Formats: sequence, C-alpha cells, structure tokens
Amino acid sequence: MVWIILIAIVAIIGIYLWTSYNKLQRANNGIDTAEKQIDIQLKYRADLIPNVVETVKGYAKHEQETFTKLTEMRSKVGNSNLDMNERSKADQQMSHTLGNLFAVAENYPELKANTNFLNLQEQLTTIENKVAAARQMYNKHILAYNNIVTVFPSNLVAKMFNFTVKQNLEVITDETQREAPQVKF
Repeated sequence: MVWIILIAIVAIIGIYLWTSYNKLQRANNGIDTAEKQIDIQLKYRADLIPNVVETVKGYAKHEQETFTKLTEMRSKVGNSNLDMNERSKADQQMSHTLGNLFAVAENYPELKANTNFLNLQEQLTTIENKVAAARQMYNKHILAYNNIVTVFPSNLVAKMFNFTVKQNLEVITDETQREAPQVKF
C-alpha cells in the first residue's frame, strides 16, 4: 500500500514537472513568435522608407540631415545582432525622424498633393499601427511568461530548468523624442 502511494506521489510530481516545463516552453515560444512579428513589421517599414525618402527628396533637397538620420536609423533597426530592446529604441528614434520628414513635407503643398507620397504616407501610418500592435503582443507574451516564471509553484520548476524573467520592450524616456518635430527654414 505504501508503494502505491509513493508511486502515485512520484507520478503526480512527474506530471506536474512535465506540464509546467511544457507551459514554460510554450510561453517562451510565444515570445519568440511575437518578436519575429515585430521584426517582420519593422522590415516592411524599412523597405518603404527609401520610397518615402526619394519622393520627399525631390521636393526638399536641402533637408539632407533628416534623410541621413533616417537612413542611419533604418540600418540600426535592421541589425539583427542587436537585442530586442536596442532595436526597439532605434525603431522609436526612426519613428521620430519620420515625424520630422513628414513635418518637412508639410511645407511643400505640391508634395502633400502628390498621390505617390500620400499612398506611401498611408502605408507608413498603417505599418506604424501594426508595429505598435506587435509590440503590445510581445509585451503581453512577456507578461504571461514572467507570471509563470515568478508565481508559486511554477517558479520552482522555472528555477530548476533555468527559466528567468524577461524584460518588456522599453519606451524612450528622452523628452526630446516626445516633442512634436519643428521645421524652420
């Protein structure tokens, strides 16, 4: 009788370890998938940017500094060697620079009426919304994963298999990034 109870206890513990480990793995896979979705949206946006820049360049040749910054930010965002937070910071800086680019465009009525520019601007607005949604999904997966890693008793299994808490994407706290772009001629 004692052996049956011991076998039952060992089986319950084994099943719990197995299911907890699988839950941690699924949560971790969800984070990886959400990160890839952010990458996909950022790549799509990065592919659109040269078209926007070329369209605006035709009207605003003297805005070279904005174009240079945008090209630099595009390179940083596309750098897969950076971790997700570093790419996110570069992406937020690129969004700010895009805001500067659109502020430049406001000073060119012919450009504002150009259908190619309007189409590109609409595509960038759409992709910005998709990037924001992908970031939210990523942070949602991080929250679910971190809850499993930190809540008892699953935290015991997480420690056994070296699962650690992961960081949410950070938002730029630099106040200059939050200000509306100003263009002076």
